[in-house]
Amino acid sequence: MHTKGRHCIVAMKGYDIMTDLTIVQPKVIDNSRINIEKELEEFFKLEDYRGETPRTYTTGIHCFMQWLKDNHIECVGKDTIISYKTYLKKTYKTRTANTYLSGLRCLFRYLSDKGVVNIMNNIKNLKLKKGFAKLPIPLEKYIEIEETLKKERHDEQTYRDYAMFVLAVNCMLREIEISRCNKDDIIQMGTKYVLKIQGKGYDSKDDIAILEEDTLQAILDYLKIRGKDEYEPLFVSVATNHKGNRITTRSISRIFKNILVRFGLDSSLYTGHSTRHTGATFLNKSGADLRSIQEVLRHKDINTTIIYTHTEDRLNNSMEKMVQEYIRKGRELYGKE
Repeated sequence: MHTKGRHCIVAMKGYDIMTDLTIVQPKVIDNSRINIEKELEEFFKLEDYRGETPRTYTTGIHCFMQWLKDNHIECVGKDTIISYKTYLKKTYKTRTANTYLSGLRCLFRYLSDKGVVNIMNNIKNLKLKKGFAKLPIPLEKYIEIEETLKKERHDEQTYRDYAMFVLAVNCMLREIEISRCNKDDIIQMGTKYVLKIQGKGYDSKDDIAILEEDTLQAILDYLKIRGKDEYEPLFVSVATNHKGNRITTRSISRIFKNILVRFGLDSSLYTGHSTRHTGATFLNKSGADLRSIQEVLRHKDINTTIIYTHTEDRLNNSMEKMVQEYIRKGRELYGKE
């Protein structure tokens, strides 16, 4: 587990978790110490990561540091990373493990500019079969959820949660896109009302979601009960300590997950992202072409859109059923039934 010699780049002696590491250059005997927390802060500034990425990557790096401490590893090299990768594979879901590896990969790439050998070079992610890991809400279940939430509205929070849920499904918005919305992003274009969208990875609001009647009314009902205020965000926190603050993606994810669990969709296959997948699935079942679905989902790569529609298409065009029918016909032909 320990690495010695020229390939040893990080020595750790009596450090506090996530505080200090001693960097040992492979060609330089002189040691220098770095403060990991400060390096992470500078790393995120330079890389300009946004949304949940800094928190996720930091969590992954904390996980790595804790693993080193638990295993009493004082010197880190490529073999250490390979052992850590094995640990991640056994302990976490594949997507989570790969996210943690991505965080380390980005950090060591940044540290390499400071003379630290990048031990993450050629360390690949765990193999993950392409496919959507979340399930859409079945139509009958969505109708039940939507109607129930609408009837139960009685205060600012329940009006807000209903509006966000309907918006997420009908307009197929990501949680980060919902969080970024402001009140003045709702504008009229011709006979339609639209919501300006700042998509994932973009700096400006260059896209739109069309607010059809049900979605627009849900938002207007929420704003009416919220009353006049100086808050800029479209959706705000109602918590006493955070009143008026822009609702976070974590809060949106938690709200959606709680709704799904309440209505019996208590599985890791149903998350906040299932709302967006649900809208895409409804579009696919309505007969929309793949390019149109790609456009409304704001996917750069149509292969990403195909992931959304693949599961539904497989269910509706079962190759396994064709095999079963072929065998059944054979039984009838040869008198075995």
